[in-house]
Amino acid sequence: MGSDFTISKEKHIKHILDNFNFEEVNRVMTILDWHWWNAVNKVPSVDELKKEAKRMLSDVYDNEYTSSSTGGFKVTKFEDHLELQFIISDKSSGLLNLTEDYLKLKEQKIRKKKLETIQKLNENEENN
Repeated sequence: MGSDFTISKEKHIKHILDNFNFEEVNRVMTILDWHWWNAVNKVPSVDELKKEAKRMLSDVYDNEYTSSSTGGFKVTKFEDHLELQFIISDKSSGLLNLTEDYLKLKEQKIRKKKLETIQKLNENEENN
């Protein structure tokens, strides 16, 4: 929960809702013809965007998880504040961890650490 928050949940959410540019989000969604699954064959209105953002902010604040995302919005809870983003593109390097090169490098690092550990144990035995 938001137990480390000095300022009330309501003030955090009001600040975000008052300062986030929902009109710009609506323009982008209109240009992209981005429909939400629960919207009846239309781009969500500014009021619908605000309502969903408020729901998400409150939900993340009140629960143990630190982020939630849907419909382009992402809410993140930090130690003492909330953040609302509208994301139309992102990329992670996580898939690189599945490549053969990565797996070989990981195996080499594990072997190196094992050898270093064995070497330290041997040195400790010699010193005793």
